[in-house]
Amino acid sequence: MTHIRQQIRERAGTALTGLTLTGSNVFQSRLYPLIDEDLPCILVSVDSEEIDHETTGDILRRNVLLTLIIKAQATADIDDVMDSIGVEVEAAMASESATILSESVLINVEVDLEAEGEQPQGALKLSYQVTVFTTKSDPETNL
Repeated sequence: MTHIRQQIRERAGTALTGLTLTGSNVFQSRLYPLIDEDLPCILVSVDSEEIDHETTGDILRRNVLLTLIIKAQATADIDDVMDSIGVEVEAAMASESATILSESVLINVEVDLEAEGEQPQGALKLSYQVTVFTTKSDPETNL
């Protein structure tokens, strides 16, 4: 088994791979700069986790911040491109009702234009709060 954060990140990566506009360009915990051939793409990461101790036993409620960043080459219609990919991403995340992502809620969206890479890129950042429950002694099993 793997830590619950890794399971969330991997499930999101699986759910988002194969979308019409991004195909297999889905990267988890990417460390290297993107090149033109990587675009458009989705970057998947877990950026933070808040842990609440439930009042009964050793149960932990984990509110995990799952961040999905859509990146595309900046063109005249960059906002339309990112919004179209955003539609696919939101629909894919909403269809995960029977997985570890079932308790995910879109809580924030940010738009940015960046001058990194071979040419300027647009970025659409979707932040999801994913709530899961584990015990103190077993951070790998979602209750």
